[in-house]
Order: sequence, then C-alpha cells, then structure tokens
Amino acid sequence: MEGALEDERGRILVVDDEPSIRDLVAFKLSDDGYECEKAGSAEEALTMVAQGHYDGILSDINMPGIDGVEMLRRIRMSDADVAVVMMTGAPDLSVALEAMRLGAYDFLSKPLNLDVLSLTVDRAVEKKTLVKQNRTYQRNLESMVQERTQQLNKANDDLRSLFIGSIKALAQALEAKDRYTQGHSARVAEESVRIARYLSLSEDEIQNIWIAGFLHDIGKIGIQESVLNKSGRL
Repeated sequence: MEGALEDERGRILVVDDEPSIRDLVAFKLSDDGYECEKAGSAEEALTMVAQGHYDGILSDINMPGIDGVEMLRRIRMSDADVAVVMMTGAPDLSVALEAMRLGAYDFLSKPLNLDVLSLTVDRAVEKKTLVKQNRTYQRNLESMVQERTQQLNKANDDLRSLFIGSIKALAQALEAKDRYTQGHSARVAEESVRIARYLSLSEDEIQNIWIAGFLHDIGKIGIQESVLNKSGRL
C-alpha cells in the first residue's frame, strides 16, 4: 500500500550541499508519501536527472561549483515539465527573477517551514501533472481530429463515387433506350471538360460541366421508344 502511495505522489530529488537540510527535507517529503532521493551538489543532481525521471526537484540556490539557477537552466534543456522549487537563505530579487524566468515554480526561504514546504511541493507536483495531462489530451485530441477528418474525407470520396456511378448508370439507361446516342453523353462530357480546362475554369465548374455533359440528354428517358426510334425527323 505504501509503495502505491509513493508511486502516486511521485519522485522528488532534494539538492543541497548541507546534509542536515537535505536529510530534513527528504524525511519530511518521504513522510508525506513521496519517493525521495538526495544529491549533495548540482553536478551530482544533473547526473541523477540524466539517468532517471523526477516529478519534482527541490534545490538550494547557493552551492559550491554550479549553483541552483545554472542547474535549473541545464535541466530545462532536457526536461521542460519537472516541477522545480528553489530554496535559499539569502533571497536575491535578481536571482529569483532569473529562476522564475527559467520555470521555477516557487521559492522557499531558510529556515524552512515544513508545513509550507509540504504545501508548496504538493502544488508544484500537481501543476506539473496537470500540464502533462493537458499536453497528452491535446495530442490525443489532435489525433482524434485527424482520424475523424480522414473518415469524413473517405465518406465524401465514397459519396462522390456513388454519385458519379449513378450519373453513369442514368447515361447507360438512356443509351440502352436510344441506340443512336450510345457513347454520345460520355463524348459530350469529355469534350466539354477539354473546353472548360482550356478556358481555365475552376475545378468545381469543370466538375459541374462534366456532370451536365453526361446528363444533357437525360430527358429522353421519359420519351417513348417508338418516338425516339421512328423513321424520319423527330
């Protein structure tokens, strides 16, 4: 049961060069149900981030070597979603603004208030989860729209094929009734399309002209064969 709770709440990396603070933060968050790992420097943290996934990172700003802000900048190059909360004992507005620009969720001042720590981490991880879920939803939505569009395009193609088949069937019915016009409707449609293309008409206009060519004699279907096939002029 405890393992399930940890998996649900996520993995947190605590980065601080002071072992006592590092251990205190990790103990508190582990007690809250998070799976916690610890790093004593930004360099160690970057190696751990490169090797595994974390839902949240709590990092001190002022550390020997690479500081917390530079660490955040490098993390953002490979992971845009991980929730990062910075900790500092000497607040600096310019540093805070730079960290926020790089995507830090919040700042915590030392000495830490453990209740505020828990609340801040909860909210940071929750926001990260919501952002990830929203991105997944958007991808799924785009995929659904593309799939539906393909289905509609296929349905339109099927309807067009059915429509054209119906036109040809009518023309064939006319030709079966009046042998004089056999192949005539198709030839009129083809010649009309050639003329329409020569005149640079639009594809919609050309399509309509093709249909009209096939159907221009369709009224003969309603005329008795004795009239259509009689000797002499109609």
